Amino acid sequence: MVAGATPLSEAQLPVRPLGDPGGLHRELARLEKELSRLVPDLLRDLLRERVAELASEAERAALLGTDKVRTAMLDLLAPFRALLSEGDELARDWLGEGGSEEESEPLVSLEELARREVEERALPIQIAVRDMPSRAAAGARTLFVQRRLQVPRSLAERILLHELEAHLLPRLEAQRSGAPFAIGPALSWLDEEGFALELERRGGFLKGARSRELAHRYRAARAVLEGMSPESIVTELCDFGHPREEAVRIWARAARGPGLGRDVVYLLGYLRVSRALKAHASLEKWFRRGRMSVEAAERLDAGV
Repeated sequence: MVAGATPLSEAQLPVRPLGDPGGLHRELARLEKELSRLVPDLLRDLLRERVAELASEAERAALLGTDKVRTAMLDLLAPFRALLSEGDELARDWLGEGGSEEESEPLVSLEELARREVEERALPIQIAVRDMPSRAAAGARTLFVQRRLQVPRSLAERILLHELEAHLLPRLEAQRSGAPFAIGPALSWLDEEGFALELERRGGFLKGARSRELAHRYRAARAVLEGMSPESIVTELCDFGHPREEAVRIWARAARGPGLGRDVVYLLGYLRVSRALKAHASLEKWFRRGRMSVEAAERLDAGV
């Protein structure tokens, strides 16, 4: 441990009460039963699968703040064991890449660039400035940006591509498309981020500092799920050259609940989506209509 540094503990992570997850689970079970007589076969099946997934998510949320949440997340990721190994290899490759392309760039205001982009394209999107840990986040019709954030221009452009093209614009389209695009089919929590990274790759952003950041977040999330101690994770990140404050931020993101270790989804989703779109380019239109998964896009494309 660094001299004078505050020891890390799970108590440093924010824990929010989740109301009555049991009641939510019962309501989801009721909804799943009713869906079979309300909608056509394909849509019914997609929605029932999503409702079942949400019911499982409610059960995991009820474990927040307990030592059982890690086991629950490992069970959730169990079907992706082979893909996790591919993610490990990809993370190693990305960590071996060269230096940052952003170091010599002038800084720009993310808020100003976002407002200009939205105005020039006449997008029906609100810009909301917040004091928040992440640089930006997407809502249903709102792009949230960190207050007074100055970043290299290429980073700002990458953030806007990610949040607008992969999240906000499909969510706006989903409001016109209807089900299942707004709620998303099962595994859309995985593949929505994968589609965002595929768009980053096409834009020339998935390299250097960005790919290394994702690799570190992936490895930290994997370490959390494997039960590695917080101090060991932070020490490993510091050994890679991260300042301790940044290393703690990466660990805290990986250890947050109830999506404990959720940062693995970026590389897993990217591997799934990039592979699927390379094989069948026609699937992309479904990702642009709202929240989507590879399997649901394939079924919608086939009409079965």
